[in-house]
Amino acid sequence: MPVVTMSGNIASGAREVGEITARLLGVDFVDQQLMVRAAQRCGVPVGTVAEHDERRSSFKERMSGLFRTFLERSAASGADPFAGATGLEVILSRSYADMALEQEEPQLSDQLYLKTMTLIIEELATGGNIVLLGRGSQMILKDLPAALHILCLAPQKLRAYRLAERDAIGLEDATRRIIESDRG
Repeated sequence: MPVVTMSGNIASGAREVGEITARLLGVDFVDQQLMVRAAQRCGVPVGTVAEHDERRSSFKERMSGLFRTFLERSAASGADPFAGATGLEVILSRSYADMALEQEEPQLSDQLYLKTMTLIIEELATGGNIVLLGRGSQMILKDLPAALHILCLAPQKLRAYRLAERDAIGLEDATRRIIESDRG
């Protein structure tokens, strides 16, 4: 009942090694299916989940999220700490356009994304016979004694050539994307 996690930088070969490993072991290889399951559980489109996938929030985004949570909790408790307005006044002050926009574009918090992805990965690992690609699975399953964690590494230049070929982009664009991804 093997559980293998594969991780690596963009274009490092982790996906290819993971697929081969799963085939040789005769087990399931799970990659994009994690996003589909998370979207179903959260009730949002897969694209909304994909925005969170393999992305680190900037400092501004994290601070904005903390501030938004603070204001939401203040409103839910019935008071606005800045203006003294009740929670009902805060809700009623929003325009129909604001509320319609929220309905059209479902939001997924970083916390809900992480919690959902963690639960799905733990459930899959419980069943065993699986190779999981990325999504922090090596950290989520770090305490699972039977799990094997594999990190694929490759030189930046080789990764740039692979990415350029895979995505049909120029070498310069591929190098830029790799640097941005590594920085993230």
